[in-house]
Amino acid sequence: LALTKQGQDGPARNAMRQLKRDWKTVQIALRKTVPGDASWTDTLANVQQSIDKASTQVNRGELAEAHETLEAIRDAFLDLRTASDVPYELDALNRFHATMEKIVKPASSMKPTDLDAETRQQFEQLARQARQTWSEMDAAKFDQRRFQLTYAQVRQLEPMIEAERQALEALSDALKKGDSALILDAAKAIKPGFAKVYMFFGD
Repeated sequence: LALTKQGQDGPARNAMRQLKRDWKTVQIALRKTVPGDASWTDTLANVQQSIDKASTQVNRGELAEAHETLEAIRDAFLDLRTASDVPYELDALNRFHATMEKIVKPASSMKPTDLDAETRQQFEQLARQARQTWSEMDAAKFDQRRFQLTYAQVRQLEPMIEAERQALEALSDALKKGDSALILDAAKAIKPGFAKVYMFFGD
């Protein structure tokens, strides 16, 4: 995901080949874990199709399109775990990403004069949702063995999570003050902190 987003053609091709190799092993293991479960079987088939499609796109140099295709895989597994009541700490991160993009994408293309009352209200609702979801990251206890983290890495993660919480608070404060330029700057500023936490767990 990260390499396709960054437009790194060669590294993205290498990562895609690695994904295809790893996916064969993961898919076999998952099929053995939930044999005969239609929802899992259908999701695994869809993921295979997405991987094949993304691989073709990467080979064509269509990295932006491949990025969108790969994001669908993350969302598919999130939906599957949610429906199957399978807890996974990083799903809070995945849910936050969806809300964050609804704020950052429009804010990135707006001028202060574009920020009307309706958009402000949408941002306020999304900001509340984002804060609530991020609070799950605040409360999460990441098992060092499960996530292969050292004690030092866990200590490194804590201030990163806190920094994103502060960015969200800054957005809330900006929305309360009502300054359009300040709101747009604060809206765009919630993405870098999220990206650091996301990349902390891998790309």
